[in-house]
Amino acid sequence: MKDFAGRTRNELSQQFTYTSRWDNDKIKGCQCDYPATGYDCSQSLCPVGDDPLTPGQVNEVQLIHCASTAGSFVLYYNGVPSKSIPFTANAAMVRAALEAIPQITEVKVTFSQSHGTICQIKPNVVSVEFTQQFGPLNPLVPVLDSAFDASGGLLEISADGRTTFADVTGQRFSSVKGSKESTVCANRGLCDLKDGVCGCYDTNGDVYGSSNGYGKAGPRGDCGFVVSSSEEKGVTTCPGLLQCSGHGVCEDSTFQCHCSAGWFGGDCSLMQCPQGQTWFGYPTADESAHLDYATCSNMGTCDTRTGRCECREGFYGEACQYMACGGPQGNPCNGHGRCMTMAELALWADKNGDATEYEYGSDPNNFATWDYDRVHGCYCDPGYSGYDCSLKDCPVGDDAGTYHDASEIQILQCVANTGNFTLSFRQQVTPYLQFNITAADLQRELNKLSSVKNVEVYFSYDGPPPNGTLNYIMPEREKYPDLPFPGHFAGNGSYSYLAPVIPSTAGYTTSSAFCHPSGTQVAVIAFHYNHGDLPALIPNTVNLGDLVNHNGEPYSGEINVFSDGGMVHGLRSIQGTTETDVCNHRGLCDTSTGLCQCFELWTSGDGRRQGGPGATADCGYRNDQKYSNY
Repeated sequence: MKDFAGRTRNELSQQFTYTSRWDNDKIKGCQCDYPATGYDCSQSLCPVGDDPLTPGQVNEVQLIHCASTAGSFVLYYNGVPSKSIPFTANAAMVRAALEAIPQITEVKVTFSQSHGTICQIKPNVVSVEFTQQFGPLNPLVPVLDSAFDASGGLLEISADGRTTFADVTGQRFSSVKGSKESTVCANRGLCDLKDGVCGCYDTNGDVYGSSNGYGKAGPRGDCGFVVSSSEEKGVTTCPGLLQCSGHGVCEDSTFQCHCSAGWFGGDCSLMQCPQGQTWFGYPTADESAHLDYATCSNMGTCDTRTGRCECREGFYGEACQYMACGGPQGNPCNGHGRCMTMAELALWADKNGDATEYEYGSDPNNFATWDYDRVHGCYCDPGYSGYDCSLKDCPVGDDAGTYHDASEIQILQCVANTGNFTLSFRQQVTPYLQFNITAADLQRELNKLSSVKNVEVYFSYDGPPPNGTLNYIMPEREKYPDLPFPGHFAGNGSYSYLAPVIPSTAGYTTSSAFCHPSGTQVAVIAFHYNHGDLPALIPNTVNLGDLVNHNGEPYSGEINVFSDGGMVHGLRSIQGTTETDVCNHRGLCDTSTGLCQCFELWTSGDGRRQGGPGATADCGYRNDQKYSNY
């Protein structure tokens, strides 16, 4: 899309940018060479022409007024540039430059000052008559070179049929809007898009053939010449074995068919296919695209016998307006996921496991979300991935070969003395928990959540082992103490504590309550098996009360969560920096089975950072015995 906008122009020879939208370099399409057409350029345009039964019409005449003493310019027609035209060009040179445009067959160029140049100080009006391109035409659009600009020159085009230019003699000239038809096969034949050839009508004794554009026989390839008719006085019927094929009304004066809705063609025998907003097309304004409509959304071909679109593979809908999900036809996402639109997928989006309030496509004026109900994708079931949910996921975990990382440690402070609360982690919620829950019970309830793996909970009021829980979170014993561990290794042969918890009183207990109105009790939550930078636990304290600090006011309790380095009572939480690598970055994933193929020296671990052997089927444990042999 970006290249299409930057390198070409639209039919009005306007140029727009398309560089900031998400699809500017993702959606690609064919820019067909004239006369090829179709989303894949597999079809060919047929000649167009003037209907031979509509007399009294005129050709288009556009005017050029140029005043310059240097430089050159090109004239764009339907977005295609002419050859360069120097300011000293004569009429023959201008004609040759314009006829180099593939869409222009023939023009007649006339100077009001016959021996002048196209650009001169004394006004010379240039008339360009389109003798083989019919109908009201798009205007010529000039693009000047730098020398022309530097000269302070002027170049004007009149193509509206009203604006006039005067030459040096004072004579005024007016442009003329073309009034002839420019219809496929001159409205007297059917187009075969396979080869771009018109099949001229011969029904009811009225036979048509190729014309010269002016009602006589000629090489245009249209059907604008009446070869013979059933009556001496000429054509007296509209095309079709049954006039207008029974799908339109015949105009008696011109014997043209006016087709009923859903039908088209000179004899109304062709069925129209549905239109949709284009997948690939020239922008309609800067950074704005996909708003104009095209048959089959420019992503399929129209079967005019049935009026149905034959969509490109991967697209569907009556107008090919939808991009399909991956997977076999009839079994999207291979049965391991749900096929959703972009708008639907936004509702299921999460951020590090937490729900979001994302929306996509809710604002119809936001051009950036044009695809909200058109692009579909798979939302895979747990254990599956890939654009079509055909891949089986392998275990992920911490890379045990890296040593400068740390497990996530979060600290909770509960200020309350009555009621209950819940904690949620990655959209999983505990049952209601009493304010005086112990560390062991809180740990047990958290580990019941499917999103939590073997979390460890310690209270500051509890004593150290063996009589209490733990009074500090110590870094796991590194397997290879001869390696440096910044931030973990003190450098004097001992390990520093990551989150020391100092008991608040000398009379600490072994089963203290989580909540306390003084706020001096804290819970340390250690995520040794959930890896990476984790989202904070989310408390729901609507039923929690602090009757001491709030004069008995109900629902006044609070739980404060400290994470990513946040501190309370001298204790610092720790942002998790362990990896979440497929097969722990120490093996290859076989996506056909979901099993890890571990590298030499590596085998399945227990899932803990720098943990031991286990049955997780990952590659998170280095075999010490094999390692020692190296």
